[in-house]
Amino acid sequence: MRMPDAAALLKKLRSRPLTRTPVLIWFGTCALVGLYLWSGLAEAWRERAFDHVAALGRQPQRHVTVVDIDQATLATFGNWPLSRGVLATLLDQISEAKPALVVLDILIDGPDQRSPAAKARQLAQEL
Repeated sequence: MRMPDAAALLKKLRSRPLTRTPVLIWFGTCALVGLYLWSGLAEAWRERAFDHVAALGRQPQRHVTVVDIDQATLATFGNWPLSRGVLATLLDQISEAKPALVVLDILIDGPDQRSPAAKARQLAQEL
């Protein structure tokens, strides 16, 4: 069997009335799918879709209380750490609402002012 001449084969292929559009569309689609998978968008969209599907079957819980101790709280009740009495009063007031769950989100701002080391520093400054 005789091998065809490469120049003759290329001439024959070029003479065909094929357009490059399907080939360009195929390569472009492959490039976009590769970029989509490589960029992490597929994972992000999968996670978002899962969150939406998982939320369809659940009813929102009505007895969840989130307590946020922030800068305004610290300005009202003093620096961190809040006294155990203040936290106990806060939890007593929350428990009156009979929540199923209580979440405390506490801002730890700066060093503990009531620690033994802090008390020693205060005494050293006074002397």
